[in-house]
Amino acid sequence: RGHAVFDTVSVDVKTKVFQDLGVHLERLATSASMAFIPFPKRLQSLELVEKVVKETVRCAFEERERRGFVTSSESSMQARFYLCAGVGGFSLSLKECTEGSTFYCVVIERTKENQTSDARKTKSVKPKAFSARTTPIAVKNKPFSTIKSTNYLQNAMIQNDAETHDADVGIWVSNDKVLEGPSANVAFVDERGVFIAPKIDDVLDGVTMRRCFEFIEKGLLKDVGVIECERRDCSFRELILDKRAKECMMIGSVVQCVPIEKWDNVDINRDGGDDE
Repeated sequence: RGHAVFDTVSVDVKTKVFQDLGVHLERLATSASMAFIPFPKRLQSLELVEKVVKETVRCAFEERERRGFVTSSESSMQARFYLCAGVGGFSLSLKECTEGSTFYCVVIERTKENQTSDARKTKSVKPKAFSARTTPIAVKNKPFSTIKSTNYLQNAMIQNDAETHDADVGIWVSNDKVLEGPSANVAFVDERGVFIAPKIDDVLDGVTMRRCFEFIEKGLLKDVGVIECERRDCSFRELILDKRAKECMMIGSVVQCVPIEKWDNVDINRDGGDDE
């Protein structure tokens, strides 16, 4: 039925530190409330949910050590947790889920090798920067654009449409307003050194994007020329077609931060610098 919500948090493989776990759990709770999904009776507080997530990750680290996995600089780990309406019939009502809602947590570890299976086959490494395509797939409207649900059919269609047209990622644009990608937010840096992102009224409130704003507001990115930040309507014509953006990027818990070097065959002005 697709009646489920989820969230994902990154875990540092070397230090075992979570990246903003509390914020991700709060967003899960917000999505659950909007989707009419209660937490299981044994998990009636976010503190209890947090305990389950941490215990699952602890077991994952123990298992990787038991198997003798070697931690490399290319390894990344995420804990992904799901809250579902529960088992029941094939209708839509929660009343059929007689055992109540269910909570699942899984841990995923990726390395550059298994993230780029196609590149491995061709003995090449995928470029760091993305090429993007404005997707023809219908835009998610509120409240669905602000609920992190497991209904990712549109997201999968966007990604596969992009790959069919030799792009790395598809991005929603509605009436000239840039919105977001299928699993990450979009941001820009203009010629003034201002970091710009779409308003959260129209897109999912990304946790990694929030952290970017915190860093900029504290002045931590002045050394790379980013001096201010703002959320506003992001005009595709202004920022891409008229080349007012000197940087464009995808930002999210899984991709972290990946530059976009070309969008609809328009080169992004990146000051002639490298991917670093």
